[in-house]
Amino acid sequence: MTCDECGYRFILSPKLYKVGDRRMQKIIEGMDDKHFTIHQLYAHYVNKYTKRSKRSRSTSLPILGVVYLASLLFSAGNTEAMIIATVLFGIISVLVFLGGKPLATFQEVKDALSKWNQAKKIPTLIQGKPSFHRSTSQYQETDLFNYGVEAIIVVDRNIYVDLLVKNKFHTQYKALIVSAKLYPQYLEKQLRNLISETSGLPILFLHDANSKGVQTKEIFIKSVGLSLDNHHCIDLGLFPEHFQKLTPLKNLRNQIPEREWRLDCLQIKHIEAIFNRYITERAEKLAQDPDGTTEEGLQLFDNAILAADLIADDFG
Repeated sequence: MTCDECGYRFILSPKLYKVGDRRMQKIIEGMDDKHFTIHQLYAHYVNKYTKRSKRSRSTSLPILGVVYLASLLFSAGNTEAMIIATVLFGIISVLVFLGGKPLATFQEVKDALSKWNQAKKIPTLIQGKPSFHRSTSQYQETDLFNYGVEAIIVVDRNIYVDLLVKNKFHTQYKALIVSAKLYPQYLEKQLRNLISETSGLPILFLHDANSKGVQTKEIFIKSVGLSLDNHHCIDLGLFPEHFQKLTPLKNLRNQIPEREWRLDCLQIKHIEAIFNRYITERAEKLAQDPDGTTEEGLQLFDNAILAADLIADDFG
């Protein structure tokens, strides 16, 4: 479709897509050059335009209130005029409250993104099947093993391995990143060696808020076939209550079904906030009592950590 006035050729025709070119461009720019999934982009879209709608209402309604009060003052003593002013205020208030275009569904945004990606390739978009079937020079773990792994991160979906590694979580947190089903396979030997030959290693579990996601630890133990008793297992994943408490997730409850309450409804900055808060609080506990903090005490501390507690300040 081409604009008759300026000649601009639309990628996303306004007649076919609820999300137009300008809005799609802004949403993609809002991903801050991070690698992202379609679910992260949709979550960003919902939060961005939900906030805008709330801001619009919070600005418009007080102004309408002032206008209404002024009209009452000017029409004092004129009952008919006061009734008309009240009715008009009520009608306009309802229109403002209900106004604005409804948000596009996940499928509508997905279809629009697919069309956009065909016309303008998005190099940071992670989609399709997981891609780490062998070590690559771009995401090489060699240095990590040379200088020491400080944590193991286990996720419930293979695609989350790609998401975290492409956003450099493995180097930022000196972590080996695998899925509960031991993807990528080329790291399985190193993973088993770390678990069986070391002790006291934090094993951090990240997962969706659905019934399968919360079983990530059990699935991982079954897959790896080794005891984790000598290590600190910390669940930093999502649970259904997080979609009730955390602002970026609350807005999604009415947009996606509960089975799709996924880890990648969070942005990369949110996942970083989870890790950073955990690392900071654990380090502070050790610093307060470096000699008196027992392994058992650390395990109790680790078990008490919930993502909602860790990132409440960062999420608002």
